[in-house]
Amino acid sequence: QWACFISADDKHKVPIGESVPVSTGVRNRRSLSTQNNDLNASDHDFTKLSLTPSVIFFVSIPSNISGGFYNGQVFVSFKDTVFEPSSAIRHATEFQDAIHKMYTPQASPPILCLYTDGGPDHRCTYGSVQIALISLFLSGNYDMLIAVRTAPHHSWTNPAERIMSILNLGLQNVAIMRNTMSDESEALFDKADTLDEIRDKANKNSNLEMELRDCIKDVQSLLHSRSERLVLKDQYFKCYNAASEYDINGLFQSMSKVDPLLTRNDTTQAQLTRHNELVSFMKTHCHERAYSFQIKKCQDVSCNICTPIRLPQTVFDSLHFLPDPVPALDNPDHYTSFQAVYGKQTSEEFRPSLQLNQANAEPAPKSVFASGKIRDYIMCCDCGKRRCVYSDKALSQDEIQDFKQSLDTYDYSCGAPLFPDDHYLAELLFVRVKISCDTPMEILYYSSRKSGNSDICYHCGTDSDFVDPPDSIRTKYKIIYPLCQRCQDKGKEFNARMEVKVNGSNSKRRKTR
Repeated sequence: QWACFISADDKHKVPIGESVPVSTGVRNRRSLSTQNNDLNASDHDFTKLSLTPSVIFFVSIPSNISGGFYNGQVFVSFKDTVFEPSSAIRHATEFQDAIHKMYTPQASPPILCLYTDGGPDHRCTYGSVQIALISLFLSGNYDMLIAVRTAPHHSWTNPAERIMSILNLGLQNVAIMRNTMSDESEALFDKADTLDEIRDKANKNSNLEMELRDCIKDVQSLLHSRSERLVLKDQYFKCYNAASEYDINGLFQSMSKVDPLLTRNDTTQAQLTRHNELVSFMKTHCHERAYSFQIKKCQDVSCNICTPIRLPQTVFDSLHFLPDPVPALDNPDHYTSFQAVYGKQTSEEFRPSLQLNQANAEPAPKSVFASGKIRDYIMCCDCGKRRCVYSDKALSQDEIQDFKQSLDTYDYSCGAPLFPDDHYLAELLFVRVKISCDTPMEILYYSSRKSGNSDICYHCGTDSDFVDPPDSIRTKYKIIYPLCQRCQDKGKEFNARMEVKVNGSNSKRRKTR
């Protein structure tokens, strides 16, 4: 009655053929064809353009916990991966648009619950995600907003994941190809290999961007028409268009209530901490955890941001931020029940991911993990830290090109391998798997001579707002790794190595303030 529960997720990219139709990549089933004629499609590994299917699943909340959560209305969109990339503010804008389609403005529930995977566009500790959620909270006039993401490698718990198997039915036995562009645009497009190169050329040539958008519209229309014939529990799927820049700016405009000087480019924590009004709002209205971000109206009569609550007063008074899991006193192997800790002050000290699991061995030989064998860097899609990519031998130009294209296809997160087991590069390129998103930067990163290894915080990987180490540390250690202001505020310490010898004593590594 009072809450709207949305589960959202992005499906794997659908490749678009350039001169010949290319399979969508979904395993096909038997289909009808003319006699003595084979149904064939080209391989999908070497395409530049693709579409990203996005799912917004309005879950019909059951009346009791034993009921099913796989019932409700599904919205699907096929976004242009080049010019409509997934971002926190785009998702928030699309959530708002879908809510307007589901409810009339007067009937939208006052509590909004979001459940997503842990990609960079949903990571609750990212400043860009927090700003997007606050914008959605203010624009929709919600009494409370609860955004929760899955833990790394646990996206299977997201209800929207089950929608993907139904969506596959609409993508089976389909091969797609874009329309041709003008000779000038085709020549420019042929010289671009990666998404970044395509965007760079489109920024310099507006006709290329316009023609690239137009040449895939027929493909998007085809996939929309097929998706709208899919059904979940007697409810047909509905399709929506990706949010435009105008719509995104309209949603972000609600942030002017908090801080009129804030811009869409202010996304890092270092930038946001300079906005005192925003910091004050987050301290009094928000609750941040590694896997959740929650916002609630304050009911302070002096607050000029919050509007009157829409919930009955008794219901609003019973609302509390979600608690952290706490082990039971009588059985530490089990957690205390939700009812016992709801409404009480808890902390993240018992979060399982804070304890690094060292059980699995590295899949690569130890000799490959050396600073001289670092071939590239890759960003974790969950925590944003830069991880080292190792190879025993230097890569050929073809292998480098295949690796760059794979970065546009696969998402990497800390502790996971780079490629599927059947990818030939899985035997050539390696990353450490005995790590998690809570693991600091690799020491070898700072000693690597590979271009691109700029100074970044040892604990979180940010590249700005560093703290100068005190003289007591400078004079004692030869190597001191960077520390940002935000990590220091959280109690993190400088990590230093190679203590200066004094009276013949030398310690290799120390942690010190």
